[in-house]
Amino acid sequence: MSNDPTFPENQAAENHQDLQDAFVGFTAVDSCEPAEPAVTTTAQPETIQPPPPTTWPTAPATETDVATTISAATNPDKLSSLSALEKLSIKIVLAVLLVAAAFTIYYFSRNIPVKSPISRDLKLPVKGERFTVSSVESYWRKPNTRGENPDIIRSGVELAPVLKIKITGDEGAIRIFFRDSDGIMIGDSVSRNISGSETHEFIATDGLAHLGAHAAYRTGENPRWIIHVYEGPSADAPLTQFKKLLETKISADIREKTQDEKTQDTGL
Repeated sequence: MSNDPTFPENQAAENHQDLQDAFVGFTAVDSCEPAEPAVTTTAQPETIQPPPPTTWPTAPATETDVATTISAATNPDKLSSLSALEKLSIKIVLAVLLVAAAFTIYYFSRNIPVKSPISRDLKLPVKGERFTVSSVESYWRKPNTRGENPDIIRSGVELAPVLKIKITGDEGAIRIFFRDSDGIMIGDSVSRNISGSETHEFIATDGLAHLGAHAAYRTGENPRWIIHVYEGPSADAPLTQFKKLLETKISADIREKTQDEKTQDTGL
């Protein structure tokens, strides 16, 4: 056989060889292992750090803080958590309150009378030429303007001073003068004939127009009023025939008439 490529038989052999090579190549491509899949990388977000906390200046103490500090004084648990300066402040506040309370008690105990000063001013019994006085009381009361025996007093008076004394002696008279702290006479003098041993009540013909004035009298803002008691031959005798029997201050006590006294005034 000739090797001439143009020869028909040789061309058929070459074509057959080409088909085999192509088939082998195709088989080789199909038998290849598949490639690993591509890995997709996702970008991670950037981490943002939070800002540092802001430090604010300490605010000044308020009334609530002060109240909390004071209340801690009575609570041992709160007191143990206080600083030395806070404990010292609480002690100072408590000390000031105690001093103020003590001063208030001292002031009112000296200026508000709890007992009539009559017993300190007089040494009973008081003996005169005609009478002996064994008991003395002074106080204030509302005037009695009704009944058969009304008080003789100026209109509009809310409280009037009263002297109540027990007298023993011969026949004669007692004359009473009510005076303020300056010695000015309050109302008119009151005279009464007396004999034997009796207890008599004398009320001034003038007094205080409102209760607020008595509050000032009670606290000592206004000095004590004074009662002068004179003895004489009769209620109609001139003042020159009277001699001074005693002098006393008017207490701040306020009283009401007893039921017996009210019954005597009404005549029932």
